[in-house]
Amino acid sequence: MWLLVGVQPDEVPSDFMHEYKTLDIENADVCGEIFTTGTWVGILQRYGEGYFDAIMTDGGLMYVRRNTSIVEIKHKLLKPNGLVYNYSSVIGERVNDPLGRGHVFYRIPKRLYTVEEHDAAWNMYPCKSWSDQLRRRMKLII
Repeated sequence: MWLLVGVQPDEVPSDFMHEYKTLDIENADVCGEIFTTGTWVGILQRYGEGYFDAIMTDGGLMYVRRNTSIVEIKHKLLKPNGLVYNYSSVIGERVNDPLGRGHVFYRIPKRLYTVEEHDAAWNMYPCKSWSDQLRRRMKLII
């Protein structure tokens, strides 16, 4: 089972090869604010630990901010060999968009999807521009 975050059901192609649930502010299987801890607590209570094979977070999300509690809950929601797919990341392998829209995503194994792994990667992140410096200072985890 995949959790598609920031995705509404009509955005999922008919040839998507996985069972899934969607999470978005409205018109989704699970409705809620994506960057609110309470939304994720509710998902954990509803589905339990180790329920999802993958959690994919789509781009174009507003009010993105670092939230350690959400990272920890996502970790609990994933099966032992689970994966996180993010549109932006400082860690992970670059892969094609799982929904086949031609974008680049980052595939992150559950074992690496931790605050410590992200912080270590951000500390090594090369700053080539002012936006790089800002991202490094924020140490964003999606």
